[in-house]
Amino acid sequence: VTESFDLEGVGNFKFSRASYLAGLLRPHIVHELGLVERYGLKLIGRDPYSYTPSLTPGAEGLTLWSDEEKTKASIARVCSGKDARNFERYEAFLNTAKDAIVPLLDGAPPDLFDDRSTMAERWEAGKRIVKSMRAFAPGKRSHNFSALDVSRLFTC
Repeated sequence: VTESFDLEGVGNFKFSRASYLAGLLRPHIVHELGLVERYGLKLIGRDPYSYTPSLTPGAEGLTLWSDEEKTKASIARVCSGKDARNFERYEAFLNTAKDAIVPLLDGAPPDLFDDRSTMAERWEAGKRIVKSMRAFAPGKRSHNFSALDVSRLFTC
């Protein structure tokens, strides 16, 4: 569902109620479809990017900003100083998970033992698995997480 609205002094805008999904588009798909060149697609980030209201009437809600320090200050006010200090580790964990998952997004789940696969397909699947596992290489980041840690994100 696309709607138009006129913002006084700024002009007419069109937006989709599901516009947050556009941020999930894979860059190569945006390029292949010519969404920028042919249709003028322009993704505009939000800042703050998340707000969670408090269940307590009148209490401050949790605001997440692109600026990590502003986010930590919000977490400290709404939650605790300990939670704010752990935010960096939490973000590092999510980045490790992202680095492990992104190489697997652009194809069928790798199956090295599928008898119907050609050797070339198995080789490509193996390369994607290796690329995915690089996220867990020792010394890759200041925080090291295991593949088991990341798998728990999706199974627990």
